[in-house]
Amino acid sequence: MTLKNLLTLFGKIHWQQTSPDAVVSGVTSDSREVKPGFVFVAVRGVTRDGHDFFESAIRGGALALVVENRQKVPSSFSGVVVEVLDGALAYSQLLGEFYLHPEEKLISIGITGTNGKTSSSYLIEAILNSAGIPCGVMGTIDHHFQQQSWKSGLTTPDTATFYQRLQDFVDLGAKAYVMEVSSHSLKQNRVPTLFDVGLFTNFTRDHLDYHLTMDDYFASKEKLFTQHLKTNGDAYAILNADDEAVKKTRVSQTAQTWTFAQKGAADFQYTLRTQDLSGCEFEVREKSNSFSYRTPMIGAHNVANCVGAIAVARGLGVSHEVCKQAMQNFSGVPGRLQRVPNTLNKNAFIDYAHTPDALEQVLTTLKTLQGSAQLITVFGCGGDRDRGKRPLMREVAEKFSSQVIVTSDNPRSEDPQAIIEDILQGKTSTKIMNEVDRYKALQKAVAISRPGDIILIAGKGHENTQTIGKDVFPFSDYDKIKELLNAQ
Repeated sequence: MTLKNLLTLFGKIHWQQTSPDAVVSGVTSDSREVKPGFVFVAVRGVTRDGHDFFESAIRGGALALVVENRQKVPSSFSGVVVEVLDGALAYSQLLGEFYLHPEEKLISIGITGTNGKTSSSYLIEAILNSAGIPCGVMGTIDHHFQQQSWKSGLTTPDTATFYQRLQDFVDLGAKAYVMEVSSHSLKQNRVPTLFDVGLFTNFTRDHLDYHLTMDDYFASKEKLFTQHLKTNGDAYAILNADDEAVKKTRVSQTAQTWTFAQKGAADFQYTLRTQDLSGCEFEVREKSNSFSYRTPMIGAHNVANCVGAIAVARGLGVSHEVCKQAMQNFSGVPGRLQRVPNTLNKNAFIDYAHTPDALEQVLTTLKTLQGSAQLITVFGCGGDRDRGKRPLMREVAEKFSSQVIVTSDNPRSEDPQAIIEDILQGKTSTKIMNEVDRYKALQKAVAISRPGDIILIAGKGHENTQTIGKDVFPFSDYDKIKELLNAQ
C-alpha cells in the first residue's frame, strides 16, 4: 500500500518532501506503536487526545500525520499532514483502506443485548459451520476461527483489532463472522462496519455506571439497527418479541425485520416441550411449518438464544435440517451453564450471570429441575460497577436458592467486604451466608452439598483471573470447583 493510494480518500494532498510512492507499513492511533513508514492518526479520546503525542509519533518514524488541528503539529515535521474534521472516523476509514476492506469479503452478523450475546454467537457459528460457511467469532471470551484463537480485551474490539482480525479470518478461509456489539462501542461510535444481520437478544438492567439511565442504555443498543445494517435491501433485523423493549426497537427502513417469541405472534414462534439436566426439546414454527429441535443446553433463556440463532441462519438461507443437526451436536459455551464433571454425583454449573435478570433466568431453570435436591448459589458483584444491582441480585438468589453464599467477584478498587455489605442490604433470610474469599466460598458450597444437589457458581463464568485492587490473580471458577469436587 503506497501513501498516495491510502490517502486518496482525503482529496488533494500536499506531499511536502515525502514521496507519494512511499510504502505504508502500518496505521495507528497509538504513538507508542509507530514505526518507520507508519501513518499516525490523532484521535480525541475520553481521557487522552492524540494531538498531545505528535513528538512521540515523529520519533517513531511517522510518514504522515492525520489530524483535526494542524496548529498542534511541530514545525520541524517535514512529512505529510492531512487535516480532517473527525479523527476517529478518518482512523476507521484509513484502516479499512490499509487492510483492503476484508469486511466486504465476509457475511457479517452483529449481536447486541444485555444477556445471551456470547451464547448466540457460538450457536450461530455452529450452524454456519455445519452449513459449509466457515465462521469466525469476535466476542467476550475470545476471538477464534476453527482451531485458531486470539485473546479478547473488550466485548467489541477496537477498530484496529477489528480490521486485523477480519484479515486473519479471510486469510484462514472464513466466509462469515459474528461479533458481539456492546452498548459501549455503539455509544462511542467505534463500530466501523455495517452488518448483513443484526440480532437483539434481550434488554434488562446493566451498565448504569456508564450509561446512567436505561433510556441511554437502550438508545445505544438501538443504533445497531438504525445505523449499522447494510442498506442494500438484503439486511435483516432479528428481534426478541417476548421482550417489550426489544419489540419496540426502531429499524432502518432498508432492512427486513423478523421476530421470534414464545408467548405471542412472531415470524419464528417456538414452544419449549421438555427439559431435564441433559438438555431441552423445543418446537419452532415458521409460517405454516413446524420443526422439532433438541439441544444439550438447558434453560428457557438458552432455548430463546437457540431460536434467535436459527432465525439469523434462516435469513442467510440455511435450512432447518442443517440448523437441527447443529443444535443437536452443539457442545456448549464456556462459562454459560457449563456443567462441571465430578465423581460425587453433584450437579455443579458455572455461569456468567452477573445481572439480576440473568441470574433469575439461570436459577429459574435450575429450580424447575431441582426436585428434592438443594440448590446452592455462590455469587458476588464486581467492584467499580453499577452498585444499584447488588441488593437486587441478592433478592433473586434468596428467592430461588436453598442456600446462598455471597462472596467476592472482581472487587477491583473497592473494599470486597463493603461490596458484600451492599449485596446483603435488606437481607431477610437466614439461608444467606457470606465468605469474602471466593475459594473458601466454593469450599463451603461443596461441604454443605449432598449427592444429587445442584451448585451454581455465578458471575465470572469463563474468566480465569480475579482482579483485587490493582493486582490480577489466576482464578478459574471451573478449575477450582472441579478440583474441590474431585478431591474427595
